[in-house]
Amino acid sequence: MSQGTKRNVTNVVASLLGYAVPLLVNFASTPYLIKSLGEDAFGIQVLVNVVIGYLALMDLGIGLPLIKYLAEDKAKGDMKSASELLGTTLVLYIGLGLAGMLVAMVASDYLANNFFSIPEHFRGEAKIVFQLAAAGFFATLLMGWGRSVAMGLQRYEVAYAISALSSVLGVGVGLYLIHAGFGVVGYVSSKVFFLFIAGLAYYVIYKVFLPEYNIAFRFNRSVMVRIRSYLTYGIIHRGVSGFTSSIDKTFLGIWVGAASVGVYSVPYMITNSVNYLVAAMLGYNFPSSSALHSTGEHEKLRKSVVNVSRYLVMLSCVIYLPLFLLGQSFLTLWIGEEFAIKTIFTFDILLLASFITLIFTAVMNSTMMGIGRVDVFTYYMIIKMIVFVMWCFFLIPSAGIEGAALSVLITCLVDVIYFGVVILRYLQIQFTYLFFKSYFKPLSLLLILCLVNMLFEKSIDSWLLLLSLFFVITAILVLLFLLFGVIHKKERDGMKKLLLLFFKKNILRFKGNAQGRNIDD
Repeated sequence: MSQGTKRNVTNVVASLLGYAVPLLVNFASTPYLIKSLGEDAFGIQVLVNVVIGYLALMDLGIGLPLIKYLAEDKAKGDMKSASELLGTTLVLYIGLGLAGMLVAMVASDYLANNFFSIPEHFRGEAKIVFQLAAAGFFATLLMGWGRSVAMGLQRYEVAYAISALSSVLGVGVGLYLIHAGFGVVGYVSSKVFFLFIAGLAYYVIYKVFLPEYNIAFRFNRSVMVRIRSYLTYGIIHRGVSGFTSSIDKTFLGIWVGAASVGVYSVPYMITNSVNYLVAAMLGYNFPSSSALHSTGEHEKLRKSVVNVSRYLVMLSCVIYLPLFLLGQSFLTLWIGEEFAIKTIFTFDILLLASFITLIFTAVMNSTMMGIGRVDVFTYYMIIKMIVFVMWCFFLIPSAGIEGAALSVLITCLVDVIYFGVVILRYLQIQFTYLFFKSYFKPLSLLLILCLVNMLFEKSIDSWLLLLSLFFVITAILVLLFLLFGVIHKKERDGMKKLLLLFFKKNILRFKGNAQGRNIDD
């Protein structure tokens, strides 16, 4: 296995763990949060993310050029340019974070008492929570800088280890503070505190372990000239991204109430987290595409897009299929039957929308940014935002959380059109070639298994049975991928070698332990 392949495997595993660990922590804590805080207070802490989402406009989208140009500088061995890039972007992040924090602090009273529909007895706590959200935005920018640096250096294990640990500690200590009687304010305080710790940890690690990069608090105008083409679109992209990710919950908070935001956020959290989990596992495609494009290896880039798309669709099918088939049972065991009945339609619609968006845009987005066509990506985001806002405006007042979910699904039409434009016009890959090479077989097998499942009735009353069915469904799908050639021969051989190596190591370890016990006897 080549060094590049090993690094990609490491990045995939790190990305997987970096998203899976916080996801599992949120999964475990959500039932307790809803029960302990109540739907209104739970909805208020969700609105923290809504506020931070709007403040995302303030970071100018600096993370994208930071990852791109740091990857290029590292590939060329240009430590001077890389150090100037790191120092300047750090200064920018700190300045923008302080400005955004000030804006949110000033607006906190209006948000709690006038903007959102929050019960009167919760408004005092809500104001404090929104002030904490302001500090949380600053901390998020600091952590975002550190994570972007690690991604640019293709050290995803560093990027996600720190952020995952921060998330785990923030939630864990927050739950303790709820138990101690500090409520939603204590919970949000804990999460914000550990975001600051994560940002500091990134900086210390880079200063100590990467001395070749001279990271100084120094603003360099030449760096701004270098990244300015990205900043124009970055401002638009971050604003559009923050607006799009928050507008459905904003309308729910205004027209329906804080409790509806909390209820909607649960299926939204699961589907959105799974989407990011799969996309993050292929996050290496961005710096990889950038490197191939910068060296003029366009044909190799097209082949990479086809292969990465196939990996994406396989992973998506393996992860989403059990959720499609076992969704209601999962929600019932997780939160409760009443909650499952209330949210299953929303969950299914959001899950389908998440799947469509993922398989049609994840690879295209990272590739377009990698080849420097952030303008195309930005236009796509603007169009998608406009369509989404329009449907939210029409559907949420009359249909509540179901209307919000349907708005997300309808907007997926924009994703499909964007996919077609990118592969035909910018990557010059034939649609039929890409579809049959990467999409046709795994999607066909997914559909067949969904249809077969309709013939059976499922009565699931325990986590053991649910997890068993989850793994059985996953194993069947992977087996079908092997039988029908979705997983290529080289990949099958690689899997066999890994399995043989795993069993060989464990057999040797077992023999060594057995011999040790015989000597002791």
